[in-house]
Amino acid sequence: MIGLGNLRYAPVRPVVADMLAMLVRAEVAPRRRVMPGAAVASIRPVVERLIECWDEAAADEVFAMNMDLDEPRELRRASVAKVTDELGPLRSDDARPTTSDSPAGLAWWLRGERGWARVSILVTPEPVPRLQNLKVTVVRDPSPALRSLAERVLALTAAVAPAWPEDLPLAEGVDGAAIERALRAGGARFGSMRLGLPVEGDGRTTSVFELETERGGRATLKVGLDPESGAVTAAALQVPEREAPAEAW
Repeated sequence: MIGLGNLRYAPVRPVVADMLAMLVRAEVAPRRRVMPGAAVASIRPVVERLIECWDEAAADEVFAMNMDLDEPRELRRASVAKVTDELGPLRSDDARPTTSDSPAGLAWWLRGERGWARVSILVTPEPVPRLQNLKVTVVRDPSPALRSLAERVLALTAAVAPAWPEDLPLAEGVDGAAIERALRAGGARFGSMRLGLPVEGDGRTTSVFELETERGGRATLKVGLDPESGAVTAAALQVPEREAPAEAW
């Protein structure tokens, strides 16, 4: 979308931005999706086997030269083992889509008994690509209290003037007026919103949920509770920052 006009008298940027947003929402043009390369697809099952049961020979075969320099092998092995200790046996989660910012990278989710593991990999641009980056992030199942809080906070966005419920005490330092303003702005920008799956959090004190928005656009809701007092420590509607895709070497 390109707009031309006089710099002083024709502020075309808002008009062009609105038109582009309308086109995206109308889905008049297919969205391009970056697909991972064949090397990424072949390394993914190796990574899943390493997470399930570490194998030094398999790690030696796929690790690039930087891997043990970035993090000592024994520490990486221990951190990977901790994932299954926390979550239990893992399996592929078809409810969450895989994502790829470049043909050299891939991120996907594994489901455990007590939460999820988000796995992301990046391979080297060599004739025989090797694994140069591996990150496994644990996301615990939200407690019933955190999920209930998230649903109540999200319901406030439908109000013309959201007012924080009196029966939800705020922890010291949490600005209720700022929360109300953010919820009002979020409702105006995204329209109605529904709670999606958790993407961050320990499930006990904090959880971050993806939101399904009426008008398109990505948003998340972070909620937090003090497990001792029951006071709300966080209630933030957020727009995830865009990050440049990682580049292989």
